[in-house]
Parts: sequence; structure tokens; C-alpha cells
Amino acid sequence: MTGMFWLSVVLRTALIAACGAGVWNAIFRRTDDMMNTGGIWYYTIQSNLWVLLMTAVYLALRILAQFTGAFPAIRFLALARFAVLVGITITFLVFWILLAPKMDKAYLLSPNNFLVHTAVPLLYIADFFLFDRGALIDSVSVLWCLAPPLFYFILTFLHAAIQPGIAFEGGGRYPYFFMDKDRFGWFGFRNGLGVFWWIFIFLGLTLGLGYFYRFMMNVI
Repeated sequence: MTGMFWLSVVLRTALIAACGAGVWNAIFRRTDDMMNTGGIWYYTIQSNLWVLLMTAVYLALRILAQFTGAFPAIRFLALARFAVLVGITITFLVFWILLAPKMDKAYLLSPNNFLVHTAVPLLYIADFFLFDRGALIDSVSVLWCLAPPLFYFILTFLHAAIQPGIAFEGGGRYPYFFMDKDRFGWFGFRNGLGVFWWIFIFLGLTLGLGYFYRFMMNVI
């Protein structure tokens, strides 16, 4: 078995362990003797779960390929893996650029923060470009990178509508301040930028990053 095979196994095993530990702590840690089950509604945790799923699938396929002699080329999986790459990078960028300045120092220095916002994104980016940068992603296929955030936004707004009594940090119904339509409204500039514009910016950043990654895949 080649060195690259063992590198992929070690890297993906480490990635699965980091995802598992980070997600478990975020969802099942106790706060005032209660489980923090609201953690599942954060984009960070959902993107980490996507990474966990894709990495487990690709680790299994990599091991299978060692015995069959061929890595199965499944178009849907290649697109999903690329979309998750963009999604987890957004987790890294949005947290450290937009959210970290508002966080307390204790959380920023915590192991859980390091796992879900830094270690997992960087390991997944390294894994993708080491082993999957040759995937065929055309300019139209890049649009699939919008699927994870669109799914997340729709699911989160539905959750807030169905369970209006839930409260996140700060007392709002939404996990992130830029999704708080109760405070900012959809399209206006009341108390700040409307939620629609934040989502537009978020999706624009996602799409731009997708095309940047496609460019990098062609030049590296």
C-alpha cells in the first residue's frame, strides 16, 4: 500500500475524530444541567456534520479502492464533496472575520472552538486538495455550492416559525444575528442591514469562493 494511501487514511481518520469531538461537545455539553441541543441549529455544527459524512464516505471508498483497484467515480459525490468544501470554508471565514470579534476570549481559546472553526475546515481543505483536486467541476457545477447554505437558511427559518419560543444566545429566535428578521426585518435598514441583504452577501461570498476554488483546482 502506498504512502499516499496511508496519508489519506490518517488524515481522514483525524478529520472524523475532530468532527466527532467538536460536534458532540457542541450539541451534548451541559449548560445549567441541561443538554445544549440547540447547538445543532448553528451553521458551524451542520457544516461539520456534512464534513463528517463526506469524509467517512470517502475514507470507506479509498479503502475499498485498495482492494478493487479502482476508485469509483460517482458524480453526485464529487459535487457534494466540492459543495461541502466551500461550506466548511465559509464556516472558517465567517466565524473569524464576522463573529469572533464579538466572542469572549474564553470561548475563542476553547478546544471546541478550535476543532469546529479551525481544525476541521483546514484539515478538510488539505484533504480535498491533496486527493480530490482533479475532480471535474465545470462553471455550472459550481452552483451546487449554494445548496448547503440555502438548505440551512430554509431549515432554520422554518424551525423558528414552528418553534417560536426557542431562544439562542442574546435572546433571539435565530442562531446568528444576521438572520434575526425580528430585529432587522427582511429588506430594510431598520437597526441595521436587513436579513435578505445578509443572505445575499452570504450566498455571493459562497459562490465567489466556489469559483475561486475551481480556479485553484485547475492551476495547482
